[in-house]
Amino acid sequence: MIGTTLDDRYLILRQIGQGGMGAVYEARHVGTNRRVAIKVILKEAMMADQVARFRREARIVGAVESQHITQVLDTGVDRATGCPYIAMEYLDGDDVHGLLRKHGPIPIELAMRIGYQACMGLGRAHDAGVVHRDIKSGNMFLHKNEPGQRLLKLLDFGIAKVGQDLGDGRLTETGALVGSPRYMSPEQARGRPVDPRSDVFSLGVTLYEMLVGRRPNEDVTQLGELIVKICSEPSQWIQDIAPWVPAELAGIVHKSLSIEPSARYQSAAEFAAAFRALLPAGHHIEEAMLVPLDPGLRARAAPRGSPHEPTGNVHAASFSGLSTSGPVPAAPVKRRSAGIVIGAVGALAIGGAVGAVFFFRGGGTGQDPALAAAATATAAVTASAAPASSGTASPTATVTPSEAPAVSVTPTPSAAPATSASAVAGVAGAAAGTAKTGTSALPKPPASKPSRPATRPKDDDETSRK
Repeated sequence: MIGTTLDDRYLILRQIGQGGMGAVYEARHVGTNRRVAIKVILKEAMMADQVARFRREARIVGAVESQHITQVLDTGVDRATGCPYIAMEYLDGDDVHGLLRKHGPIPIELAMRIGYQACMGLGRAHDAGVVHRDIKSGNMFLHKNEPGQRLLKLLDFGIAKVGQDLGDGRLTETGALVGSPRYMSPEQARGRPVDPRSDVFSLGVTLYEMLVGRRPNEDVTQLGELIVKICSEPSQWIQDIAPWVPAELAGIVHKSLSIEPSARYQSAAEFAAAFRALLPAGHHIEEAMLVPLDPGLRARAAPRGSPHEPTGNVHAASFSGLSTSGPVPAAPVKRRSAGIVIGAVGALAIGGAVGAVFFFRGGGTGQDPALAAAATATAAVTASAAPASSGTASPTATVTPSEAPAVSVTPTPSAAPATSASAVAGVAGAAAGTAKTGTSALPKPPASKPSRPATRPKDDDETSRK
């Protein structure tokens, strides 16, 4: 298609990337000369349900007005080829997943600003009756919107729930779940009704990943065991793995990761308010912030907090001494294999794979080999698109049931109990603040001994990259 004019309107300049069902191209509108990204379904891959889903995504994104959600500019069908397309704003930058693969844990203030801006975009989507259902680091893009500035953009609303869909955790009558397993909320993993609090949980997983350098349950390699742990065990206390993270911020993240939705922040706006209290200098993301975690900060421990007392009532505070600069390689990754622990929680079945969806984003792609193998063995297939060129956005394709979830799982009625296992005991404490804001540390409450050691981190590749 390169060098051709799509639908007599868009001159195709180059291919950014390609997936199993389609491709993304850089193009220019022949009338306005505007630079755009064109998503096209390949003719040989067109199926009625996939075309319907493709158009549905365009309508969803077009209905939500936010600078933190990628804009849809146009849709249509190319008259020469009959292929549907979506014209979207062209994004230049990196996704958060690519940033983490490059640097490992990122500076604390940067993680909070990314989290805050993501809450802003999610809040507008939720206000429009849309639940994203696939929030993860790979769907969060840091766009170069102004010289020296980045703006967080949420990508891929292809499996979002809209309007009357709210309250139904399924896309099909068979009960197939959708999303990326390592980021799923417990209710989403069980196939139960989802609402905005499910997105709050998934964003909490992404924040944990940004602060720690890996996701909760990263050591689990079996899909069934992963679903069980998500539904029954609290995430390991952040400070057990990343002791430099202030206890107050750890408490915010763990509140969003509560197994019961009623214990989480009840909206993206409430989640954003917790961050706002810790960001007196503002929430703008500067290019200079996109650096590895300062080695001096990483070498010291913040005052300890308790996983049993994650607070959502954050008072105005800042973190002094948390530098946002200074290159440092990511910590060595230790690998170990996880046992297969399904227990008496019930059988989990994986739905068959049909169709695909792709989206426009930047950064590298990755796949968790062990989970991919488990999913393949049970007929849930994910496919990852390789970018055609570096430094720009790339599409990814996911092959899964019906409306193409990242991974589809059909749980039996006996799946994963709602009861929570004990988390690691910690001690209460206050956090150190950032050099940028420069306020003093909070008072330090009494300490108690942790009840279990931190698990070793594993490879932080994506579980299911679309």
